[in-house]
Amino acid sequence: VSLQGDYLIVEHEIAGRVQRSEFPTAWVRVVHSVRGGLVEVRSGAHTVQVGRYLRPDLRHVLVHELRYALHAV
Repeated sequence: VSLQGDYLIVEHEIAGRVQRSEFPTAWVRVVHSVRGGLVEVRSGAHTVQVGRYLRPDLRHVLVHELRYALHAV
Protein backbone atom coordinates (compact mmCIF):
# COMPACT_ATOMS: atom_id res chain seq x y z
CA VAL A 1 0.00 0.00 0.00
CA SER A 2 1.44 3.36 -1.01
CA LEU A 3 0.47 6.92 -1.86
CA GLN A 4 1.67 8.14 -5.24
CA GLY A 5 0.51 11.58 -6.23
CA ASP A 6 -3.29 11.64 -6.18
CA TYR A 7 -3.64 7.86 -5.94
CA LEU A 8 -3.62 5.22 -3.23
CA ILE A 9 -1.92 2.18 -4.75
CA VAL A 10 -2.60 -1.34 -3.46
CA GLU A 11 -0.47 -4.18 -4.78
CA HIS A 12 -0.75 -7.80 -3.69
CA GLU A 13 0.60 -11.08 -4.94
CA ILE A 14 -1.53 -14.17 -5.44
CA ALA A 15 0.08 -17.36 -6.75
CA GLY A 16 3.10 -15.47 -8.08
CA ARG A 17 1.01 -12.89 -9.92
CA VAL A 18 1.01 -9.24 -8.79
CA GLN A 19 -2.30 -7.41 -8.89
CA ARG A 20 -2.34 -3.62 -8.71
CA SER A 21 -5.30 -1.41 -7.89
CA GLU A 22 -5.27 2.38 -8.03
CA PHE A 23 -7.74 4.50 -6.09
CA PRO A 24 -8.08 8.29 -6.50
CA THR A 25 -7.41 9.75 -3.05
CA ALA A 26 -10.36 12.15 -3.39
CA TRP A 27 -12.81 9.23 -3.69
CA VAL A 28 -11.29 6.41 -1.65
CA ARG A 29 -12.83 5.11 1.59
CA VAL A 30 -11.06 2.90 4.12
CA VAL A 31 -13.24 0.77 6.38
CA HIS A 32 -12.78 -2.12 8.80
CA SER A 33 -14.89 -4.83 7.20
CA VAL A 34 -17.25 -6.94 9.23
CA ARG A 35 -16.87 -9.68 6.62
CA GLY A 36 -13.63 -11.46 7.46
CA GLY A 37 -12.41 -8.64 9.68
CA LEU A 38 -10.08 -7.31 7.00
CA VAL A 39 -9.56 -3.69 6.02
CA GLU A 40 -11.35 -2.65 2.84
CA VAL A 41 -10.20 0.07 0.47
CA ARG A 42 -13.14 1.23 -1.63
CA SER A 43 -13.86 3.61 -4.45
CA GLY A 44 -17.18 3.28 -6.24
CA ALA A 45 -17.84 -0.39 -6.93
CA HIS A 46 -14.14 -1.33 -6.70
CA THR A 47 -13.04 -2.89 -3.39
CA VAL A 48 -9.76 -4.46 -2.28
CA GLN A 49 -9.14 -6.13 1.07
CA VAL A 50 -5.84 -5.58 2.87
CA GLY A 51 -4.38 -6.52 6.24
CA ARG A 52 -4.57 -10.27 5.81
CA TYR A 53 -1.18 -10.79 7.47
CA LEU A 54 -1.73 -8.19 10.17
CA ARG A 55 -2.87 -9.34 13.60
CA PRO A 56 -6.66 -8.88 13.83
CA ASP A 57 -6.37 -6.70 16.94
CA LEU A 58 -4.13 -4.25 15.03
CA ARG A 59 -6.22 -3.82 11.89
CA HIS A 60 -8.05 -0.82 13.35
CA VAL A 61 -4.63 0.88 13.61
CA LEU A 62 -4.09 0.32 9.89
CA VAL A 63 -7.49 1.89 9.16
CA HIS A 64 -6.60 4.93 11.28
CA GLU A 65 -3.16 5.35 9.67
CA LEU A 66 -4.50 5.04 6.12
CA ARG A 67 -7.26 7.57 6.81
CA TYR A 68 -4.74 9.95 8.37
CA ALA A 69 -2.39 9.65 5.39
CA LEU A 70 -5.24 10.21 2.92
CA HIS A 71 -6.37 13.39 4.68
CA ALA A 72 -2.80 14.70 4.87
CA VAL A 73 -2.49 14.61 1.06
